Amino acid sequence: MRGLLSLLKPFAFFCLIFFALFAGLRVAFAVFYAPEAINVNDLCTALLIGARMDSIVICALSLPVVVWTIASNCKPQIVSRLYFAFCAFLLTFFEVISAGFLDQYGLRPNHLFFDYLDHPKEIFYMLIFGYPILTLIGILLTILAAFTGYKIGSIKARAAPLKIRLIATPIAIVVLSIGARSSFGISAANLGVTMFGASQTLNEIASNGTYSALYSLYQLDKEVDLSEYGAMDDEEILARTGFGARTFSGTTPSDPPNIVIVIWESMGAEFIGALGGLPLTPNFDNLAKEGTLLTNMYATGTRTSRGIEAILAGFLPIVGAPVVKLPKSQNDFWTIANHLKPLGYNCEFLYGGDANFDNMSRFLGGNGFAIRSYFARGEGYDGRWGSDDLAVFMAANREFAKADAPFCAVILTLSSHLPFDYPNGVVAPYNSPAATRENAALFADYALGEFFKAAKREPYYQNSIFLIVADHTIQVRGGDPFAPLEKYRIPALFLGRGVSAAKNETIASQVDLPPTLIALIGDDRPRPPIGRDLFAASDEKGEAVMQAGSAFAYLAGDTITILRRGGFETQARVDENGSYSLRRDFALGEDGEYIGALEDANATEGRTIDDELARDALARLLLSNLLYQKRLHSARIVQ
Repeated sequence: MRGLLSLLKPFAFFCLIFFALFAGLRVAFAVFYAPEAINVNDLCTALLIGARMDSIVICALSLPVVVWTIASNCKPQIVSRLYFAFCAFLLTFFEVISAGFLDQYGLRPNHLFFDYLDHPKEIFYMLIFGYPILTLIGILLTILAAFTGYKIGSIKARAAPLKIRLIATPIAIVVLSIGARSSFGISAANLGVTMFGASQTLNEIASNGTYSALYSLYQLDKEVDLSEYGAMDDEEILARTGFGARTFSGTTPSDPPNIVIVIWESMGAEFIGALGGLPLTPNFDNLAKEGTLLTNMYATGTRTSRGIEAILAGFLPIVGAPVVKLPKSQNDFWTIANHLKPLGYNCEFLYGGDANFDNMSRFLGGNGFAIRSYFARGEGYDGRWGSDDLAVFMAANREFAKADAPFCAVILTLSSHLPFDYPNGVVAPYNSPAATRENAALFADYALGEFFKAAKREPYYQNSIFLIVADHTIQVRGGDPFAPLEKYRIPALFLGRGVSAAKNETIASQVDLPPTLIALIGDDRPRPPIGRDLFAASDEKGEAVMQAGSAFAYLAGDTITILRRGGFETQARVDENGSYSLRRDFALGEDGEYIGALEDANATEGRTIDDELARDALARLLLSNLLYQKRLHSARIVQ
């Protein structure tokens, strides 16, 4: 055992030195870059969260060398010397870089660091002339750290018996893997755990420079080259989508109402009685008689992250990873929260589970929302994903009743998510076994109904606007990801102050919801989303966009255009059941232009591709990437 402890001595010294270094730098960063946000409680919280982030990085980096050291009895020693020197250099380098980023942007190193690598000359001059002292200190500190790491790797260790090493090696792998994951929950810990306070800079200080930079590098790989879909210049993209063409009066509401947005997990139209689905939602169906029901609302995708980017940010889906996970959108990205904050709103995201899932906490916490993860834990039935919907709704209602300032609260439900884990004996099952989509939908509706019964007894209800909308439907497997379109039809219901009882049959997308909600409260300040105010557009046929994998669909009136990466694309007329009644394929030329219709052997009538509609579809596919890359979907538009 002494031999094993001796082998681990370099790792122990490495941890002690760098935990101390990181803690000291965090205190210094807080003093220099966030003095207005410093108090004892927040600083202690930042240090504790920071230690957790540091342990993730140190465990991940140490896993190879610790396992190798135990397995090989640290022979030859040059391997551990060089590896510890490399790790020390890497960790210190990104902490030093953090100082410049915090000073310039209030952020840890992110995608900008890698963007800057394309301009070495400019960066060199900026560092030398803009931060001469910091640059010198950084160089010396990084060299010193690398030398220290080399010396740590040179610590002589006593050999351990083979039997001990055979037992210790798998234990070391498990322990360090758990440390690198830093969670026993569904999601590994990520940058979302640093979103603990109102100061974005202090939240960033709680992070770790190496983690932030490497995570951004990992996310860069998720950005997709869209050239295979077709070519279009920026001016045409903006013109066809209407981005930037609208004028705003700048008026603001004199008496802003509270806003409650319920994002209903996986509750597609097939479960909603009021939309012609199964008789599973009597409470929602009754509420639909009190407000405006959007009967032709379509989800933009098949994941919660797609719903969040559309419902809360009004952002069209990017082909590839959702913008919720991309590095350039983690701050200064327009959301309904940072739009409403100048009006005095307190904005919160309430979730009964782990808000780090799908990077929700990081994205929303960095863009205006206070994150309430594991909300209502211990107050009801705690299932595999987290607190059940009823407990979350009841706890939320109690908090809403005590609120002073106007608030915008988003509740993301989870009881209707696979594995359909909800409390037994609350609702009479629709079918068996208990854990089915249909029974989970029954409970989700019951919980929603109980929430509104309780809310209507509170004074805040009369001064509130509610939006109930699903994030997506259940995923249906098949060759065509968009047929039938019923796969994407979801419930969306506005009710509350100033909302009349009606049905709106306009074809609509989740990206239309933020502009509609903002118009409802009487706010006409500039905003980037291209979505429409649905209450002012009821005479239009409408449009919707949908994304599935590498396929993108644009529904305009009764015509759907489907774009895929390379090859042939499809344009079809949609019947009242959401099925395609006629298909025509068209191809892309070498210059990225569409080259006309290819006859479909199954067609019964002649019809060519509507090239203008095809160009409109391509413009919407390319718009989101343009806005993201050029940061045109910025929160600063409203400031």
